[in-house]
Amino acid sequence: MEELASVVVCTYNGECYLKEQLDSLLMQTYRPLEIIISDDGSSDSTRQIIEKFRSAHAGLVKVLENKATLDLNLNFMNAFKHASGEYIFPCDQDDVWKEDKVERLISEIGDRDMIYTDSILVTDSLEDMGRKRSSIVNMVTESELIYFLFCNCVAGHSLMFKRSLLDVMYPYDSLIPNDLWITWAALCQNGIKYLEWGGVYYRQHNSNVSDPLKKRDSQKRRDSIMKNQGRVKWLKILRDSSFISTQDKAMVDGLIELYEKRFDNIFLDRKMFNFHYENRNKIYYSLKKSPGKILRNIIKESLGLKHKVLMKKVF
Repeated sequence: MEELASVVVCTYNGECYLKEQLDSLLMQTYRPLEIIISDDGSSDSTRQIIEKFRSAHAGLVKVLENKATLDLNLNFMNAFKHASGEYIFPCDQDDVWKEDKVERLISEIGDRDMIYTDSILVTDSLEDMGRKRSSIVNMVTESELIYFLFCNCVAGHSLMFKRSLLDVMYPYDSLIPNDLWITWAALCQNGIKYLEWGGVYYRQHNSNVSDPLKKRDSQKRRDSIMKNQGRVKWLKILRDSSFISTQDKAMVDGLIELYEKRFDNIFLDRKMFNFHYENRNKIYYSLKKSPGKILRNIIKESLGLKHKVLMKKVF
């Protein structure tokens, strides 16, 4: 008998596209399957759509309603705990899955802990835009943590992970996107696999949490001090995780020290520059940038911030 697969759908005011997504889950060729839907306090007709779906498919659907509004990351991480399957699939509320997505990922994962795929970009009316996510970012096939320290090519809607990862994924800090956290955990256990295949119709609309095509007006970018503070926080969370290896922990500890030194340094830090430059083909692999742009990025990442810290205190 086949192992149970759990599809975990997180919703919040998703009335526009939710039904099409749920219908695509019903069409999945793989069985046995359970669909877990966790609503985060929707105020539109999302709950009514969910209840109608549950009533029509009793025994297949489990519905969770958060007592207090969480956020997307915490909603997913909480809902994963309610999954009973050996294979767990995060699922966004506004996409559409190919009918063999679950079956294919399960058949392809092998001994790895996580597998992810490409995604097909479509308009809000599901018209093919002639592009995939792989035309925007390079997909990593290697199971080395360094590829994912500062860049993430894995979209949550495209991944599946094995149940065994739940043993090391908690506690969880919502400062880290849930898909990156799952990827980090898998990298530090039995690794990841990339399947060069588009299993999801990734709908592009104004309410997307992510904006892969950069079509929306960008908000004011974080200044370099805030960005560096964010780096330090992320790295400390990773260092203190239950899944990181001793070797990776030593690397991350060294990076924390270098990033913290930036606040007290004015000039370019040679150790920081060397680390980024020597590992540039891994750290920046997923970015489709020219060598010149990557070099500029490395220089910016290596410059001290003391003068900016002082200016911020004065002004």
